Amino acid sequence: MRKIKIRKQEFKEKAKKEYSARKKRRSHPDGIFEKGNRWFPSDAEECDCCKEIRRPSWNYPFSLMVHCRTKKHVLNLLLKDYEIIE
Repeated sequence: MRKIKIRKQEFKEKAKKEYSARKKRRSHPDGIFEKGNRWFPSDAEECDCCKEIRRPSWNYPFSLMVHCRTKKHVLNLLLKDYEIIE
């Protein structure tokens, strides 16, 4: 898949907008709920940064969902589709 070229300022604006939407629950990470109400990200949503996060369990069913709403994750997710140019 080819990445879309985007200027740094535009990228920052997209990231800020998506992060804000996720934080305010206007946008949601792509994923599924499994048995026990545990949430897992879809293949498209998962990034390398997700590997550092505790896997969902009975006691922490939303650990990855919470992570997928962070700035770090949103930036990594957008970098899958965009190439920043100056």
